[in-house]
Amino acid sequence: MRDKIPSHKGILQNNPMPNHIPFVTVIMPVFNGQKTVISAIESIQKQTLIAWQLLILDDASSDNSYMLCKEKANEDPRISVFRNEQNLGLSRSMNQLVSLSEGAFLAVQEQDDRSAPDRLEKEVCILDSKPEVGIVSGIAAWVDQHDQLLAHFPGILARGEQYPQQFDEMVRFLYEEQCKVVNAACMIRRSVLDQIPGPFDPNARMSIDWQFFLNAAHFTRIWGIPEVLVYMRRDQDHQHLSGNKELQFKEARRCIRLVYEKYRNDPSSPINRDLFRKAMSTEMVLESKYYGRLRGLGLLAKAFTYGPFTPRVYRLAAWYGNRFLQKIVMRK
Repeated sequence: MRDKIPSHKGILQNNPMPNHIPFVTVIMPVFNGQKTVISAIESIQKQTLIAWQLLILDDASSDNSYMLCKEKANEDPRISVFRNEQNLGLSRSMNQLVSLSEGAFLAVQEQDDRSAPDRLEKEVCILDSKPEVGIVSGIAAWVDQHDQLLAHFPGILARGEQYPQQFDEMVRFLYEEQCKVVNAACMIRRSVLDQIPGPFDPNARMSIDWQFFLNAAHFTRIWGIPEVLVYMRRDQDHQHLSGNKELQFKEARRCIRLVYEKYRNDPSSPINRDLFRKAMSTEMVLESKYYGRLRGLGLLAKAFTYGPFTPRVYRLAAWYGNRFLQKIVMRK
């Protein structure tokens, strides 16, 4: 089900702004998000940048998400709401939204997050002033249901550092260290999306942003704003809804292999067999930490096989050793 999208020209007429500022389309896929979707929408309505277009696609929710979004759209002509008749999944929904968008810049808003009021304005300023940058993101503040701060992500920006600005270094960083770009806070230049047809892998069930950023990092720069641009819920309810670790780990391994197969014979890409093994070692370490005990030790052995000289493998081995010694001492 598709509503008519209001023209961005009409939106700009109602919300005048300097001619040189590109128009922004915000996309938001929604699935069973009735508890948080209004807060997410209102965080865009409260932006200091007022000339934007918000496209919402409800992916056949079984709750009241679609009607809540429609009510907000009836109040604000900058909002358009669409609905899939059957559930197509996140990747396909994202691709649909990209195809519907009009803006020179495209921002992602997730249904259970809140954007900081000046997020869009700060991201537009970066893309407008740095033509070599194709993607900009920032820091996510992980909060609980009471808005109490739990952590900041990613660490590289929280420490006041910047993403590597050389293409090969950024690809290595993203591939080995896994995705350190906050998808829920990113803004993407239209020209970047034009170079990756169907930018989000329709076969991916998770890690779709990681795969996209890895592809994009091969030809454009990614800039990080060292400020909180989005507030992301990470309480028990959220973990219950999205904490499928088995699937997350499976999809991460899939992404590592898929990207390796795509670029292994590309002389312009830094992704090779050695980097593939390092990336898999990192993934095995993450899985080992999560499972612990015998399963975790088995995964640690796999991590060692993939990356026998990787420092994080030895740090995790030392952690297991300390836990083992502590248990022996407690038994005495």
